[in-house]
Amino acid sequence: MNMMICEYVNENHMVTEFVRYTYQNKLILGSGHKHALFVWGHEFWIPEGGKNGYTGAIDLLATDECGNVWLIEAKQSCNPELSGTIWENQIMGYRRALSRRTQEEISLKARRFLLNKGGSGFSHPYRSHECDSLLEAFRNWAVYQGKEAAFGNKLYHQSMQHIREEAFICAVMADTFRKDVWEGRPSDEKQYGYIVVEGTEASFQATAVVTSDRVDYGNHQDYDARAKSWTELVNEKRTVKPAPETIGLYLTPQVHSLYRECLARLQEVGWRGDYKSNSKAFIVDLPTKYGVPIRIHLGWVDFDASFSIENRLPGELGLKFNIDFRHFKSSPDQSLQQEGYRLAKQLADQARYNGRGKGLNIQIRDLSEEEKASWDWEMYRRVDHEDRDYLGRKEEIPDFENAWNFLQQLVKW
Repeated sequence: MNMMICEYVNENHMVTEFVRYTYQNKLILGSGHKHALFVWGHEFWIPEGGKNGYTGAIDLLATDECGNVWLIEAKQSCNPELSGTIWENQIMGYRRALSRRTQEEISLKARRFLLNKGGSGFSHPYRSHECDSLLEAFRNWAVYQGKEAAFGNKLYHQSMQHIREEAFICAVMADTFRKDVWEGRPSDEKQYGYIVVEGTEASFQATAVVTSDRVDYGNHQDYDARAKSWTELVNEKRTVKPAPETIGLYLTPQVHSLYRECLARLQEVGWRGDYKSNSKAFIVDLPTKYGVPIRIHLGWVDFDASFSIENRLPGELGLKFNIDFRHFKSSPDQSLQQEGYRLAKQLADQARYNGRGKGLNIQIRDLSEEEKASWDWEMYRRVDHEDRDYLGRKEEIPDFENAWNFLQQLVKW
Protein backbone atom coordinates (compact mmCIF):
# COMPACT_ATOMS: atom_id res chain seq x y z
CA MET A 1 0.00 0.00 0.00
CA ASN A 2 1.17 3.53 -0.72
CA MET A 3 1.04 5.51 2.49
CA MET A 4 1.60 9.15 3.25
CA ILE A 5 3.75 9.45 6.37
CA CYS A 6 2.02 11.43 9.14
CA GLU A 7 -0.92 12.26 6.89
CA TYR A 8 -2.98 13.02 9.98
CA VAL A 9 -2.59 16.00 12.28
CA ASN A 10 -2.32 13.68 15.26
CA GLU A 11 -3.47 10.23 16.35
CA ASN A 12 -6.82 11.57 17.52
CA HIS A 13 -7.43 12.86 13.97
CA MET A 14 -6.74 9.36 12.64
CA VAL A 15 -9.10 7.81 15.19
CA THR A 16 -11.84 10.33 14.41
CA GLU A 17 -11.61 9.64 10.68
CA PHE A 18 -11.80 5.90 11.35
CA VAL A 19 -14.86 6.12 13.61
CA ARG A 20 -16.75 8.26 11.11
CA TYR A 21 -15.73 5.87 8.32
CA THR A 22 -17.40 2.97 10.15
CA TYR A 23 -20.76 4.74 10.08
CA GLN A 24 -21.17 4.04 6.36
CA ASN A 25 -18.40 1.61 5.40
CA LYS A 26 -17.22 -1.88 6.28
CA LEU A 27 -13.74 -2.82 7.39
CA ILE A 28 -11.98 -4.69 4.57
CA LEU A 29 -10.01 -7.74 5.70
CA GLY A 30 -7.00 -9.19 3.96
CA SER A 31 -9.01 -12.35 3.31
CA GLY A 32 -11.40 -10.34 1.17
CA HIS A 33 -14.22 -10.41 3.73
CA LYS A 34 -15.85 -7.15 4.75
CA HIS A 35 -17.20 -6.62 8.26
CA ALA A 36 -19.41 -3.80 9.50
CA LEU A 37 -17.87 -2.45 12.70
CA PHE A 38 -19.68 -0.92 15.68
CA VAL A 39 -17.28 1.34 17.60
CA TRP A 40 -18.71 1.65 21.11
CA GLY A 41 -15.70 2.68 23.19
CA HIS A 42 -13.27 5.58 22.74
CA GLU A 43 -10.52 6.68 25.16
CA PHE A 44 -11.72 3.84 27.37
CA TRP A 45 -9.97 4.44 30.68
CA ILE A 46 -8.29 1.45 32.34
CA PRO A 47 -6.99 1.91 35.90
CA GLU A 48 -4.08 -0.55 35.76
CA GLY A 49 -3.70 -1.39 32.08
CA GLY A 50 -1.27 1.32 30.97
CA LYS A 51 2.49 1.38 30.77
CA ASN A 52 4.27 -0.18 33.74
CA GLY A 53 0.91 -1.10 35.29
CA TYR A 54 -0.29 2.49 35.67
CA THR A 55 -3.45 3.98 34.23
CA GLY A 56 -4.06 4.07 30.51
CA ALA A 57 -6.80 4.49 27.93
CA ILE A 58 -7.76 2.10 25.13
CA ASP A 59 -8.09 4.14 21.94
CA LEU A 60 -11.04 2.17 20.50
CA LEU A 61 -13.27 -0.76 21.38
CA ALA A 62 -15.53 -2.17 18.70
CA THR A 63 -17.60 -5.22 17.80
CA ASP A 64 -17.96 -6.41 14.23
CA GLU A 65 -21.03 -8.02 12.69
CA CYS A 66 -19.57 -11.50 13.29
CA GLY A 67 -19.35 -10.90 17.02
CA ASN A 68 -15.60 -10.26 17.25
CA VAL A 69 -14.51 -7.63 19.75
CA TRP A 70 -11.67 -5.39 18.58
CA LEU A 71 -9.30 -3.66 21.00
CA ILE A 72 -7.50 -1.06 18.86
CA GLU A 73 -4.41 0.99 19.69
CA ALA A 74 -3.78 3.83 17.22
CA LYS A 75 -0.27 5.03 16.35
CA GLN A 76 0.99 7.30 13.61
CA SER A 77 3.96 6.11 11.58
CA CYS A 78 6.03 8.99 12.99
CA ASN A 79 5.44 7.82 16.58
CA PRO A 80 8.46 5.89 17.93
CA GLU A 81 6.06 3.75 19.98
CA LEU A 82 4.97 2.08 16.72
CA SER A 83 7.40 -0.80 17.04
CA GLY A 84 7.45 -4.51 17.71
CA THR A 85 7.32 -3.83 21.45
CA ILE A 86 3.91 -2.14 21.33
CA TRP A 87 2.14 -5.42 22.03
CA GLU A 88 3.86 -6.11 25.34
CA ASN A 89 4.31 -2.46 26.32
CA GLN A 90 0.68 -1.47 25.89
CA ILE A 91 -1.77 -3.78 24.21
CA MET A 92 -1.33 -6.89 26.37
CA GLY A 93 -1.79 -4.81 29.51
CA TYR A 94 -4.99 -3.37 28.08
CA ARG A 95 -6.25 -6.85 27.22
CA ARG A 96 -5.68 -8.19 30.74
CA ALA A 97 -7.12 -5.09 32.41
CA LEU A 98 -10.20 -5.00 30.18
CA SER A 99 -11.05 -8.60 31.03
CA ARG A 100 -11.19 -7.64 34.74
CA ARG A 101 -13.83 -4.96 34.24
CA THR A 102 -17.38 -5.75 35.28
CA GLN A 103 -20.25 -5.60 32.83
CA GLU A 104 -21.55 -2.52 34.65
CA GLU A 105 -18.21 -0.73 34.53
CA ILE A 106 -17.81 -1.43 30.82
CA SER A 107 -21.26 -0.01 30.17
CA LEU A 108 -20.59 3.18 32.15
CA LYS A 109 -17.22 3.76 30.51
CA ALA A 110 -18.81 3.45 27.06
CA ARG A 111 -21.64 5.82 28.01
CA ARG A 112 -19.65 9.05 27.79
CA PHE A 113 -18.54 8.34 24.21
CA LEU A 114 -21.91 7.06 23.00
CA LEU A 115 -23.79 10.02 24.48
CA ASN A 116 -21.06 12.41 23.31
CA LYS A 117 -20.64 13.68 26.86
CA GLY A 118 -16.97 14.37 26.21
CA GLY A 119 -17.76 16.89 23.49
CA SER A 120 -15.75 14.84 20.98
CA GLY A 121 -17.95 15.82 18.05
CA PHE A 122 -19.22 12.33 17.22
CA SER A 123 -22.89 12.35 16.25
CA HIS A 124 -23.50 8.56 16.17
CA PRO A 125 -26.23 8.43 13.49
CA TYR A 126 -27.41 5.01 14.67
CA ARG A 127 -28.25 6.03 18.25
CA SER A 128 -31.83 6.86 19.16
CA HIS A 129 -32.64 9.69 21.57
CA GLU A 130 -34.15 7.14 23.95
CA CYS A 131 -30.96 5.04 24.14
CA ASP A 132 -30.22 4.45 27.83
CA SER A 133 -27.84 1.48 27.92
CA LEU A 134 -24.93 -0.08 26.09
CA LEU A 135 -27.22 -2.97 25.18
CA GLU A 136 -29.70 -0.54 23.64
CA ALA A 137 -26.84 1.08 21.69
CA PHE A 138 -26.02 -2.36 20.24
CA ARG A 139 -29.67 -2.78 19.31
CA ASN A 140 -29.76 0.68 17.69
CA TRP A 141 -26.67 -0.17 15.66
CA ALA A 142 -28.16 -3.47 14.50
CA VAL A 143 -31.29 -1.70 13.23
CA TYR A 144 -29.08 0.91 11.54
CA GLN A 145 -27.42 -1.98 9.70
CA GLY A 146 -30.81 -3.21 8.49
CA LYS A 147 -31.07 -6.10 10.93
CA GLU A 148 -33.45 -7.00 13.74
CA ALA A 149 -32.85 -5.46 17.15
CA ALA A 150 -32.39 -8.98 18.52
CA PHE A 151 -29.20 -9.20 16.48
CA GLY A 152 -27.84 -6.40 18.67
CA ASN A 153 -28.65 -8.48 21.76
CA LYS A 154 -26.59 -11.32 20.33
CA LEU A 155 -23.60 -9.10 19.57
CA TYR A 156 -23.75 -7.53 23.03
CA HIS A 157 -23.81 -10.96 24.66
CA GLN A 158 -20.88 -12.14 22.57
CA SER A 159 -18.93 -8.97 23.31
CA MET A 160 -19.24 -9.32 27.07
CA GLN A 161 -18.31 -13.00 26.84
CA HIS A 162 -15.25 -12.30 24.69
CA ILE A 163 -14.05 -9.62 27.07
CA ARG A 164 -14.41 -11.85 30.11
CA GLU A 165 -12.42 -14.62 28.39
CA GLU A 166 -9.81 -12.31 26.78
CA ALA A 167 -11.00 -13.81 23.50
CA PHE A 168 -10.93 -10.72 21.34
CA ILE A 169 -8.81 -9.27 18.54
CA CYS A 170 -6.01 -7.00 19.75
CA ALA A 171 -5.04 -4.68 16.93
CA VAL A 172 -2.70 -1.88 16.01
CA MET A 173 -4.06 0.86 13.74
CA ALA A 174 -1.53 2.95 11.83
CA ASP A 175 -1.11 4.97 8.66
CA THR A 176 1.46 2.51 7.33
CA PHE A 177 2.04 -1.23 7.51
CA ARG A 178 5.20 -2.08 9.43
CA LYS A 179 6.37 -5.67 9.08
CA ASP A 180 8.44 -5.49 12.25
CA VAL A 181 5.37 -4.43 14.24
CA TRP A 182 3.19 -7.20 12.87
CA GLU A 183 5.83 -9.86 13.41
CA GLY A 184 6.41 -8.61 16.95
CA ARG A 185 2.97 -9.77 18.07
CA PRO A 186 2.89 -12.50 20.76
CA SER A 187 3.13 -16.10 19.56
CA ASP A 188 0.13 -17.46 21.43
CA GLU A 189 -3.35 -18.67 20.50
CA LYS A 190 -4.98 -15.26 20.91
CA GLN A 191 -6.16 -13.24 17.92
CA TYR A 192 -4.35 -10.18 16.57
CA GLY A 193 -4.91 -7.61 13.87
CA TYR A 194 -3.27 -4.71 12.07
CA ILE A 195 -5.45 -1.98 10.56
CA VAL A 196 -3.93 0.30 7.93
CA VAL A 197 -5.69 3.59 7.22
CA GLU A 198 -5.16 6.26 4.57
CA GLY A 199 -6.89 9.36 3.27
CA THR A 200 -9.36 11.68 4.96
CA GLU A 201 -13.12 12.26 4.80
CA ALA A 202 -14.59 10.79 1.57
CA SER A 203 -11.23 9.33 0.50
CA PHE A 204 -10.59 7.56 3.81
CA GLN A 205 -9.97 3.80 3.62
CA ALA A 206 -9.27 1.13 6.21
CA THR A 207 -7.91 -2.37 5.54
CA ALA A 208 -7.06 -5.01 8.14
CA VAL A 209 -4.85 -8.06 8.41
CA VAL A 210 -6.00 -10.52 11.08
CA THR A 211 -4.72 -13.86 12.30
CA SER A 212 -8.28 -15.19 12.15
CA ASP A 213 -11.56 -13.81 10.84
CA ARG A 214 -13.51 -15.30 13.70
CA VAL A 215 -13.08 -15.76 17.44
CA ASP A 216 -14.98 -18.62 19.05
CA TYR A 217 -16.78 -17.92 22.29
CA GLY A 218 -18.42 -19.97 25.00
CA ASN A 219 -22.09 -19.36 25.73
CA HIS A 220 -21.80 -19.54 29.52
CA GLN A 221 -23.81 -16.58 30.78
CA ASP A 222 -26.72 -14.54 29.52
CA TYR A 223 -25.10 -11.11 29.58
CA ASP A 224 -27.79 -9.23 27.68
CA ALA A 225 -30.43 -10.39 30.17
CA ARG A 226 -28.38 -8.88 33.02
CA ALA A 227 -27.65 -5.56 31.32
CA LYS A 228 -28.73 -2.49 33.29
CA SER A 229 -29.68 0.92 31.95
CA TRP A 230 -27.31 3.85 32.33
CA THR A 231 -29.90 5.57 34.51
CA GLU A 232 -29.84 2.61 36.91
CA LEU A 233 -26.05 2.43 36.95
CA VAL A 234 -25.59 6.15 37.49
CA ASN A 235 -28.02 6.07 40.40
CA GLU A 236 -26.06 3.18 41.89
CA LYS A 237 -22.77 5.04 41.49
CA ARG A 238 -24.18 8.01 43.36
CA THR A 239 -24.33 5.84 46.47
CA VAL A 240 -20.55 5.25 46.49
CA LYS A 241 -19.08 7.01 49.50
CA PRO A 242 -15.67 8.72 49.41
CA ALA A 243 -13.03 6.54 51.04
CA PRO A 244 -9.31 5.91 50.42
CA GLU A 245 -10.14 2.86 48.29
CA THR A 246 -13.00 4.46 46.30
CA ILE A 247 -11.62 7.89 45.35
CA GLY A 248 -9.42 6.41 42.63
CA LEU A 249 -12.39 4.73 40.95
CA TYR A 250 -13.57 7.95 39.33
CA LEU A 251 -10.46 10.10 38.97
CA THR A 252 -9.22 11.02 35.52
CA PRO A 253 -6.08 9.02 34.67
CA GLN A 254 -3.93 12.14 34.67
CA VAL A 255 -4.27 12.60 38.44
CA HIS A 256 -4.02 9.00 39.64
CA SER A 257 -0.32 9.35 40.38
CA LEU A 258 -0.97 12.46 42.47
CA TYR A 259 -3.67 10.67 44.44
CA ARG A 260 -1.38 7.70 45.12
CA GLU A 261 1.27 10.18 46.21
CA CYS A 262 -1.19 11.78 48.64
CA LEU A 263 -1.90 8.43 50.29
CA ALA A 264 1.80 7.63 50.52
CA ARG A 265 2.64 11.00 52.06
CA LEU A 266 -0.18 10.75 54.56
CA GLN A 267 1.36 7.49 55.74
CA GLU A 268 4.81 9.08 55.86
CA VAL A 269 3.60 11.75 58.30
CA GLY A 270 2.04 9.14 60.58
CA TRP A 271 -1.55 8.72 59.35
CA ARG A 272 -2.99 5.42 60.61
CA GLY A 273 -5.92 5.17 58.22
CA ASP A 274 -8.68 6.85 60.24
CA TYR A 275 -11.01 9.23 58.36
CA LYS A 276 -14.58 10.45 58.00
CA SER A 277 -16.46 11.29 54.79
CA ASN A 278 -18.79 13.81 53.26
CA SER A 279 -20.38 13.60 49.81
CA LYS A 280 -17.25 14.51 47.82
CA ALA A 281 -14.22 13.64 49.94
CA PHE A 282 -12.82 11.72 52.86
CA ILE A 283 -11.40 13.85 55.63
CA VAL A 284 -8.28 13.36 57.74
CA ASP A 285 -7.36 15.49 60.75
CA LEU A 286 -3.59 15.62 61.19
CA PRO A 287 -2.11 16.74 64.54
CA THR A 288 0.20 19.75 64.34
CA LYS A 289 2.95 21.21 66.48
CA TYR A 290 0.50 23.94 67.46
CA GLY A 291 -1.75 21.54 69.37
CA VAL A 292 -4.74 21.79 67.03
CA PRO A 293 -5.27 19.60 63.95
CA ILE A 294 -5.06 20.63 60.34
CA ARG A 295 -7.68 19.02 58.12
CA ILE A 296 -7.08 17.39 54.72
CA HIS A 297 -9.88 16.74 52.18
CA LEU A 298 -9.14 14.14 49.48
CA GLY A 299 -11.90 13.51 46.99
CA TRP A 300 -13.54 14.35 43.66
CA VAL A 301 -14.05 17.58 41.77
CA ASP A 302 -15.93 18.00 38.51
CA PHE A 303 -13.90 19.89 35.92
CA ASP A 304 -16.29 19.36 33.03
CA ALA A 305 -19.20 21.75 33.40
CA SER A 306 -21.27 19.73 30.94
CA PHE A 307 -21.21 16.68 33.19
CA SER A 308 -22.57 16.69 36.72
CA ILE A 309 -20.32 15.39 39.50
CA GLU A 310 -23.34 13.55 40.88
CA ASN A 311 -22.91 10.97 38.13
CA ARG A 312 -19.32 10.19 39.16
CA LEU A 313 -18.46 8.11 36.13
CA PRO A 314 -15.07 6.37 36.06
CA GLY A 315 -12.16 8.34 34.70
CA GLU A 316 -13.88 11.72 34.57
CA LEU A 317 -13.24 13.57 37.84
CA GLY A 318 -10.37 15.72 39.06
CA LEU A 319 -8.66 15.44 42.43
CA LYS A 320 -9.78 17.49 45.42
CA PHE A 321 -6.78 18.08 47.69
CA ASN A 322 -7.95 20.78 50.08
CA ILE A 323 -6.24 22.01 53.24
CA ASP A 324 -8.54 23.23 56.00
CA PHE A 325 -7.68 25.53 58.94
CA ARG A 326 -11.09 25.42 60.61
CA HIS A 327 -9.69 23.96 63.86
CA PHE A 328 -7.49 27.05 64.19
CA LYS A 329 -10.48 29.31 63.49
CA SER A 330 -12.65 27.60 66.11
CA SER A 331 -9.97 27.67 68.82
CA PRO A 332 -10.85 29.87 71.82
CA ASP A 333 -7.20 30.91 71.87
CA GLN A 334 -6.92 34.09 69.79
CA SER A 335 -3.20 33.54 69.29
CA LEU A 336 -3.99 30.20 67.59
CA GLN A 337 -6.59 31.91 65.42
CA GLN A 338 -3.98 34.43 64.36
CA GLU A 339 -1.44 31.67 63.74
CA GLY A 340 -3.95 29.74 61.63
CA TYR A 341 -4.62 32.82 59.51
CA ARG A 342 -0.88 33.41 59.09
CA LEU A 343 -0.44 29.80 57.99
CA ALA A 344 -3.30 30.13 55.52
CA LYS A 345 -1.62 33.21 54.04
CA GLN A 346 1.65 31.27 53.85
CA LEU A 347 -0.05 28.41 52.00
CA ALA A 348 -1.64 30.89 49.59
CA ASP A 349 1.76 32.35 48.79
CA GLN A 350 3.71 29.09 48.81
CA ALA A 351 1.38 26.76 46.88
CA ARG A 352 -1.11 29.09 45.13
CA TYR A 353 -3.97 27.90 47.32
CA ASN A 354 -6.96 30.14 47.88
CA GLY A 355 -9.95 30.39 50.17
CA ARG A 356 -13.52 29.61 49.19
CA GLY A 357 -16.34 32.14 49.30
CA LYS A 358 -15.37 35.06 51.54
CA GLY A 359 -11.78 33.78 51.64
CA LEU A 360 -11.29 34.23 47.90
CA ASN A 361 -9.04 37.29 48.20
CA ILE A 362 -6.52 35.83 50.64
CA GLN A 363 -3.91 35.48 47.87
CA ILE A 364 -3.89 39.20 47.09
CA ARG A 365 -4.65 41.02 50.35
CA ASP A 366 -5.44 40.66 54.03
CA LEU A 367 -9.01 39.64 54.68
CA SER A 368 -11.28 41.84 56.73
CA GLU A 369 -12.56 40.60 60.08
CA GLU A 370 -16.00 40.10 58.51
CA GLU A 371 -14.46 38.00 55.72
CA LYS A 372 -12.49 35.91 58.22
CA ALA A 373 -15.65 35.27 60.23
CA SER A 374 -17.76 34.32 57.19
CA TRP A 375 -15.13 32.13 55.51
CA ASP A 376 -14.89 28.46 56.59
CA TRP A 377 -11.05 28.54 56.40
CA GLU A 378 -10.89 25.70 53.85
CA MET A 379 -8.42 26.25 50.99
CA TYR A 380 -7.94 24.68 47.59
CA ARG A 381 -5.50 25.07 44.72
CA ARG A 382 -6.74 28.04 42.68
CA VAL A 383 -4.77 30.22 40.28
CA ASP A 384 -7.81 31.53 38.44
CA HIS A 385 -11.30 30.37 37.48
CA GLU A 386 -9.97 27.97 34.83
CA ASP A 387 -6.78 26.79 36.54
CA ARG A 388 -7.84 25.23 39.82
CA ASP A 389 -7.79 21.92 41.71
CA TYR A 390 -5.77 19.03 40.24
CA LEU A 391 -6.57 17.80 36.74
CA GLY A 392 -3.16 16.46 35.68
CA ARG A 393 -1.60 19.62 34.21
CA LYS A 394 2.17 20.12 34.47
CA GLU A 395 1.80 23.47 36.22
CA GLU A 396 0.05 21.75 39.15
CA ILE A 397 3.10 19.73 40.20
CA PRO A 398 5.04 22.56 41.92
CA ASP A 399 1.91 23.57 43.83
CA PHE A 400 1.32 19.95 44.85
CA GLU A 401 4.88 19.62 46.13
CA ASN A 402 4.76 22.94 47.93
CA ALA A 403 1.46 22.03 49.61
CA TRP A 404 2.96 18.82 50.97
CA ASN A 405 6.16 20.56 52.03
CA PHE A 406 3.99 23.02 53.92
CA LEU A 407 2.09 20.20 55.65
CA GLN A 408 5.22 18.27 56.58
CA GLN A 409 6.51 21.30 58.46
CA LEU A 410 3.33 21.43 60.57
CA VAL A 411 2.40 17.83 61.33
CA LYS A 412 3.49 16.30 64.61
CA TRP A 413 2.19 12.99 65.92
